[in-house]
Amino acid sequence: MLFLVKYEKFTDTIGQVTMIIQNPIYEDPTEDSFYTDSLTYPVQESIPNMDAYLRVNLETKELYYDYILRETFETKVTALQQENNELKQAIADLTMTLAAVMAG
Repeated sequence: MLFLVKYEKFTDTIGQVTMIIQNPIYEDPTEDSFYTDSLTYPVQESIPNMDAYLRVNLETKELYYDYILRETFETKVTALQQENNELKQAIADLTMTLAAVMAG
């Protein structure tokens, strides 16, 4: 069985799979596609708060899933709290430096 795998280049060695066509009408593959007669689909895991993206290793033509943390309200709040704490620390450091210069 023949498959045409189309992808968008993610890096030089990784592509984001956009389409897989089984028994396609033959046409010359483009820069962002390839033909294969042996295609093994990876098993997609269900991981909480993670999104699965079907990728292809462009050197080996192997498919795999890349799992990326989903941005949720909770993750945004956590990031803002972290940034807030860093800004508070920077203000405290600047205040101490300014006090030392003025006392100096």
